[in-house]
Amino acid sequence: MTNPKTTESRAVAGRTKQAAAEVEPTGERDPMLAQLVSLTKSIGELARRQNGSAGERVTAAATDDSAELVRVQFAYNFLGFVLGRRAPAVFQLPKVDVKRTSRRLTFTGLGEATVAKVRTAGNVTRLLEGLVDGQYVIVDDGKDAIRDDQRIDSIVTFTARDGEPVAIGPCLDPVPGE
Repeated sequence: MTNPKTTESRAVAGRTKQAAAEVEPTGERDPMLAQLVSLTKSIGELARRQNGSAGERVTAAATDDSAELVRVQFAYNFLGFVLGRRAPAVFQLPKVDVKRTSRRLTFTGLGEATVAKVRTAGNVTRLLEGLVDGQYVIVDDGKDAIRDDQRIDSIVTFTARDGEPVAIGPCLDPVPGE
């Protein structure tokens, strides 16, 4: 079967589009586009890992790793939200207040949340458990330390580890003077 707009077959046209999509912008002219391309590739890789070999479809009932499936669904929803194609309820979450001081984060307005995932601009991700409203948590110690000079790009709170997100926090600049 041929593509009505060209003389090439649809299979060839599809491969050409795929090859064009794999061209990665340098980010020199448009860093936001470069980040979006990177996010899209990461989501695609996550989906491929979830689905197994190419062309295989795995249903939710067939997978043993439900946390991985939740991440794939979340990633696709997020990408759709970023591209303006959908606004699922997960991105209409309430906001939690987070204050940042030297070495510490203090959460207020947690509601039922007791866990938070905090990610820095350098892709350091730290899972904070046992959160209590109004009590600070030390974040600059251990394996996944978040230093005062690192910008915090995302904060998502959960009721439990690997649970559904319940609120989002603000992006936070580095602590001044650090």
